[in-house]
Amino acid sequence: MAAGSEHINYKELYEALLQMNQQLLQNNQQLQTSNETLHAQLLTLQYQIQRLTKLVKGFKSERFVPSGTSQQQRELDLVFEEAAASTKLAEVQKISYTKVKKPSAVNQPEKGLPADLKRLVTVIEPKEDVSHCEKVGEEVIETLDYKPGELIVNRTVIPQYRCSVENKSGATRLVQGNRPTRAIQRSIADPGLLALIIIDKFIDALPLNRQLERFKRHGIQIPYSTIADWVRLVAEAIEPLAEALLREMWRYNYWHADETGM
Repeated sequence: MAAGSEHINYKELYEALLQMNQQLLQNNQQLQTSNETLHAQLLTLQYQIQRLTKLVKGFKSERFVPSGTSQQQRELDLVFEEAAASTKLAEVQKISYTKVKKPSAVNQPEKGLPADLKRLVTVIEPKEDVSHCEKVGEEVIETLDYKPGELIVNRTVIPQYRCSVENKSGATRLVQGNRPTRAIQRSIADPGLLALIIIDKFIDALPLNRQLERFKRHGIQIPYSTIADWVRLVAEAIEPLAEALLREMWRYNYWHADETGM
């Protein structure tokens, strides 16, 4: 036994065991990464199944009603209510009309904002020197904003100047300042008003139709389709924040949520 033990190379044995240990640690790390990926996929599938089940067997107002039911749907117990009968082509009556577009007034406030609202005036002058130019007009942009306790109108005035062109006798060019950046292009809504609408709807559970009635009491007429588009565009703008929040939520195995329908 003593003679046999003398031929054992303990250094090679130690290095082999060390290499085996490192390989096992590496395999364990790969398995953990794969497990986390599969767990995230499982949570996603569970959420999709929950949403599908809600569409199939939830409240009547939330159900999806297709035009027909296939054999695969019956095998999966996906039985829908029958859709309403479609309108026959023979019953459709063709109606034609002509829409006359009203001419828009120059330099008038968008949507006719009430004159009694407080106005904050900002004048945007051109960056270049216009002391030698002739002022020929101005562009006025009025947008609706909200400060705590009151609605206000941001009135932006952009003077326009006619300046002579160097080395060209009698030639002129129009010079004016740059238009300010808007939260939503071609909209009268400023960031403060958009924040008010979003908070009232999703935090204080105030529907859009009630918000429109509140605006009417201030003399402001906003179509429902317009305010609905504002909500959609704000949601698209903050989508990167939602994705970052979702990535943070995937780190936890247990979520708390308020599932109260509105």
